[in-house]
Amino acid sequence: MKLPNKHTLSKIAENWQGSALRDEFTLHQIAPYIGKIKSSMAKTLVTTFSRKGETIYEPFSGSGSVALESWIAERNIIANDLNPYAATLTKAKLFPYNSADEAFYKINNIEKEVKHVISKIDLRSVPKWVRAFFHQETLRETIAWCQILKEKRAYFLFSCLLGILHHQRPGFLSYPSSHSVPYLRKKKFPFEKYPEMYEYRSVRERLEKKILRAFKRIPELDHGIMRKCHTLNSDKFVPKQKVNAIITSPPYMRQLSYARDNRLR
Repeated sequence: MKLPNKHTLSKIAENWQGSALRDEFTLHQIAPYIGKIKSSMAKTLVTTFSRKGETIYEPFSGSGSVALESWIAERNIIANDLNPYAATLTKAKLFPYNSADEAFYKINNIEKEVKHVISKIDLRSVPKWVRAFFHQETLRETIAWCQILKEKRAYFLFSCLLGILHHQRPGFLSYPSSHSVPYLRKKKFPFEKYPEMYEYRSVRERLEKKILRAFKRIPELDHGIMRKCHTLNSDKFVPKQKVNAIITSPPYMRQLSYARDNRLR
């Protein structure tokens, strides 16, 4: 492929300006990810440096922005990330349900197993700092849902659940806290003044609303396109398929701690 000239590169930079939140497809917003590449940047890189039908390799998939934009643009995509949270989000975006109704049907089936597990959850085995974020019954439900969703490899539902794990808004599961990085905000929202923010919160109710938000703006997707996501060391992993382009946003070396910032999820 012919490389872009300076004029083309300046046009690329123009497409990167401003926020993409209002216009991007809502699959990009399943769950937060510190330091992720904007979807508009991912889209421009994919469409500029590859053609339809070609194969893109993304060695540090992170939140899955490049992977999803590759699929939308009808490119084959091989994604990889050693971080299990990143791999979960990427799989959610590469293998979503066809509709919210299909996701709700899956929830109905899974909930039967969740109810069976809830009574067996012993919160004494949960670290004290984790217990500090939740009403005990909300936490018990959350652990049960996480356990079953992981067992079922229901990556889309699991990612939606991780996306509502902590925040200060009513649609989230935790006590008042920040969204991207888990820090409690009890000084700003003391229990004495905001008791309703410390009450039990239904997991299923909020999970279903999150799913509806995820399906608010969905692109037309070709499910016949090759999509793969690995959880391997990118230093050693070499894709078996021929790759036409490597497009990635490398981790912020020694600038971000993905384990610390995503510790609750």
